[in-house]
Amino acid sequence: NRRIIHQTSYIPKNLNPIWTLKTKAFFLFQVKAKELFQDIDGLCFEVIDYDAYSANDLMGAVKVSPRFLYKATEERREFRLQPLMSKGSMVNHNVKGKLALRCRRATPYDKEFLKQYKIDAVKEARKDPIKLRGVAMIVKNVGTGGGGYVKTVVEKKRKKETIGTETVVKYKIRPEPDPQRKTQTAWMTKEEIDKESFNESRVWLDAGSGMLAKVFLEIINCKGIPNLDVNVGLDRNKTDAFCKIVYEDCICSTDVIDDCLSPRWMPWTNRAFVLHMTHTSSPLFIGVFDYDSSLHTNVESHDPIGRVNVDLTKLRADTEYLLTYQLYKEGTKISDRKPVNGTITIRLRLEVPDERHLVLSCLQPPPTIYVNDSQKRDFLCVKYTCKGYDNERFDTNVILSYIEELLAYMNLVVYLKDALINLLLWRGNHRVDVRIPVKPSEQNADGADALNDMTMKERLSYLVERYTKKTTILLPIHSMTLFFSAVTLVEKPSLLPSYIFGSIAWLLIAVMGFRHNNPDPWDQPKTFRDIVEILLVGEPLEPPPTITKNQNKKEASAYRKKWADKIKELEKNSVEEKRRAVREAREEAEIDSAEVDLGTESKGGLNLNPLKPFLLPVQKNLGKLLECVRFMKNVMLWEECYFAFWITCACIILGVFSLFIPWTFIVIWSTRLAVWAGCGPWMKLVDIYYYSKIEDLSKSKKSKRMRDLKKSRDNYLNLLKEDVRLKEEEAKKLKAMKAYMFGKYSTHVPVVKTDRNRDVPLHESSAAPYVEKPLSMARAAIEEAGLHNKRERGQKLSGVMIPKHTDSIRSTVMLGKAISNTRKLERGALASSLLNFGGDTNASAYSKIAQIILVAIVASFVGVPMISSAVQWAVKKSFPVIISSIQLAVEEWYPAISSTVQSAVEKSLSLFKSEW
Repeated sequence: NRRIIHQTSYIPKNLNPIWTLKTKAFFLFQVKAKELFQDIDGLCFEVIDYDAYSANDLMGAVKVSPRFLYKATEERREFRLQPLMSKGSMVNHNVKGKLALRCRRATPYDKEFLKQYKIDAVKEARKDPIKLRGVAMIVKNVGTGGGGYVKTVVEKKRKKETIGTETVVKYKIRPEPDPQRKTQTAWMTKEEIDKESFNESRVWLDAGSGMLAKVFLEIINCKGIPNLDVNVGLDRNKTDAFCKIVYEDCICSTDVIDDCLSPRWMPWTNRAFVLHMTHTSSPLFIGVFDYDSSLHTNVESHDPIGRVNVDLTKLRADTEYLLTYQLYKEGTKISDRKPVNGTITIRLRLEVPDERHLVLSCLQPPPTIYVNDSQKRDFLCVKYTCKGYDNERFDTNVILSYIEELLAYMNLVVYLKDALINLLLWRGNHRVDVRIPVKPSEQNADGADALNDMTMKERLSYLVERYTKKTTILLPIHSMTLFFSAVTLVEKPSLLPSYIFGSIAWLLIAVMGFRHNNPDPWDQPKTFRDIVEILLVGEPLEPPPTITKNQNKKEASAYRKKWADKIKELEKNSVEEKRRAVREAREEAEIDSAEVDLGTESKGGLNLNPLKPFLLPVQKNLGKLLECVRFMKNVMLWEECYFAFWITCACIILGVFSLFIPWTFIVIWSTRLAVWAGCGPWMKLVDIYYYSKIEDLSKSKKSKRMRDLKKSRDNYLNLLKEDVRLKEEEAKKLKAMKAYMFGKYSTHVPVVKTDRNRDVPLHESSAAPYVEKPLSMARAAIEEAGLHNKRERGQKLSGVMIPKHTDSIRSTVMLGKAISNTRKLERGALASSLLNFGGDTNASAYSKIAQIILVAIVASFVGVPMISSAVQWAVKKSFPVIISSIQLAVEEWYPAISSTVQSAVEKSLSLFKSEW
């Protein structure tokens, strides 16, 4: 009705503008259906070229019909710009371009969102602080503590007290004492602090958007961290430590423990987190920082102390881990990671509702996750926690570190050489315990007198121990496999495709076995058998592991030292070979060289900074290449155990399937058809009816043909450009939405393991099966609903126009159940027996159906022929015996039966006659 409803912001110097939330892409249009259809033209969108010093130019317009507005469901529609008469100007009929629109009926969420956005836009224009960016804004868990320098100097952190005849040193509990026991926990000794810090946490922060599993994380303590604060005269100003946790789409922080080089986080502080898993391979990133107050305007970020990358794929569900890691402040070079900045101890536990679903979810591609933050200091902490050093800025040291890392992969030659020697020389690799006969010793002869008093089982065990000895032998399983495979392949070359797939699976399984030869229990991935058991049964058959402190510490140290010595020997030999090769080449050059170099010898280094435009793309491409190399290395070494498992399964299936394909027939007939079709005399017809006509075309026809080819090529390129433009459009809109809802600073969170270094728990770590405390059904339901938990939603958004949070529910209870985990219930409770009925996820149900189908196929192709042949054999063997038995029975019983029947018939006839 010729009323201006909305006007977007202008986008300067762009022929393909994309409007987002920030440039006023959204507007609400409230109208009654009757008024909407009374206006025949509907809505008119005018596209205008903004001019700052003259009148704006109308470029075209789009009229959207009321029918489209009424039925639109936020699908993207493109409209061609049409000429439109404007005041004081002629109609421009040469209008080009399109306008893409989305439309839908506004929900209450949309109305509230845009209302809040207008309020925040006014505040931002006035430079007022915005406390809430959008109705879906998450509440940041900002840690407390971190006092200034004056407070640090004045405030007392420790004191001496006399208890009886002893003088003890007590420390002030930071950031605050227990609210329930303020007097008892205000000051505590070091031993009391250590004991208290290992107690169960009271308050948990529930964060994230995933549904696969829950990660229960507690930050216990840090030890031996460096002092990053400045001391002026007094030794009271020390590091104000806090931890930043990044897992998939959530960011969490602990409280700040000020002025302490060995901070302990108490159970009543912000230290416990329940993180929701979206992908199985997602690492858990923990960074330790020195908190710097916002009063320090010259400080750009909190000082990093170190970071840890926790691998969750090696951990078992329902097991409580107490893990200790070394902290490294990472630099650009590999060698920069050597200095240790203390240790961090965490307590970790996985709660997986359906382990089969967890394994099957790895078949989906990993998502791309970005997290946002509103403060630059916090953003830099998150970026360091996820990636360590900043490899996005141009730095020649980064390029050198990439080259150094690529050269470091040459150390794989040591492992390959050792594996090849063991394989070809039939050295054993599979341990088997056997008992061999030995001459009985006289020391155990006294036990022979007591044989009469023993049971049969005890007597047998005694004789076995007396006359045999247990010995471990190493079987060369891999050498045997290689020998028989090579022999059969030489005789039947058609098995080559099947053996190629089989060799890949064999290699991965062999690497897995090699990894498990490492005596360090913290450096062993999940096995192929464990994952198969999860798919078949739903959980591993072996109970959760129990790992004690310093378990196999000496053996693991000796194992690492052995391989380190081999690598050093290889490096030494390679250096000597290079020197010898250079010396021999120089000697030959002195004899054969006849040319003289007249140029000046170049001395001094070259400054690479002017080459930034050329080297920065090289740096980025090297970074992407190394991420791919690291991922492939992790898959090969079973660090990405789920990916390695599925690749192994795929190779085994393809190898078995390739056995039934007639490769010889396919290769012979393919080559025959290629030779007969491409080299025969009928190719002359192709020359006459195709190529000759193209060569004899006139200039006009050739130019027309080239125009047609260019047109088809342009159409193909336009399709590609359109696809790229749509992706760019969605990315920009989502970026602007997340910048408003979570903050303008964004960083990428790796979902798969692409870190340069692996963090392995120290030997002082431990693991034990987690035993649920028995609860009543009401108490268990309340805890699953989030008792004493604070909720921090993740940053994953879903939706097209105005997206919402993809929020995970706190309790994943199936329909008809009161609670999801019935193991929490008290023993003997009626609910415990009533609630243990099914409730599989879709993936679990599909997996069971696939198992049933697989069993049916195997039974059909293997079991049925075996049963039928067994029945045929049984019938063949038993039929003559049965026939002869029947014949003998007939011969023996026939006279008696016939006489009895005859007498009965005669009596019946006589009786019938007498009655008649």
